[in-house]
Amino acid sequence: MTVATAKKSVEHFGAIDVVWKKPVGVSKNAIFNAYMQGRIDGRSEVDTERKKQFFENLTKAQKIGVGLYNDIKTNLNIKPYRIYLRPDSMISFDFLLVFDLSDYISSKLFEAYEVMRKIKFQVSDDKFRIFCQSMPMTENLEESCLVADGYYFYYEEKSS
Repeated sequence: MTVATAKKSVEHFGAIDVVWKKPVGVSKNAIFNAYMQGRIDGRSEVDTERKKQFFENLTKAQKIGVGLYNDIKTNLNIKPYRIYLRPDSMISFDFLLVFDLSDYISSKLFEAYEVMRKIKFQVSDDKFRIFCQSMPMTENLEESCLVADGYYFYYEEKSS
């Protein structure tokens, strides 16, 4: 229905209250309040589902991060200092691998990039994706800056 058709209908049939009836004892405010409560309830269900999806994806990203860390450590003989995780959206997560400077400037880093790339393509789809970055460990690394940039989580191997 076009706007012009809607205007002709209102002109032809008169005011809305004349054409449409409501049950006796039900006020316009009650109808509006029921409508708004339905929107709130619907939004609450959507928010609950989104929260569930986010935490499922976060857990998945954390598991992938541990696997990535261990894969690089075991197969390439490079021990990352830490791996940081940043949720970028409901479905997108960023990893930041911090390497010792000697490993970071060595040819081993190219092999680590290849591992990161393979894992990214293995696990990413339209409902979940990861991105990987790396940087060298320096004495000036400010973790508070990483947190400010959204890297709220990190994994480091437990000391044995």
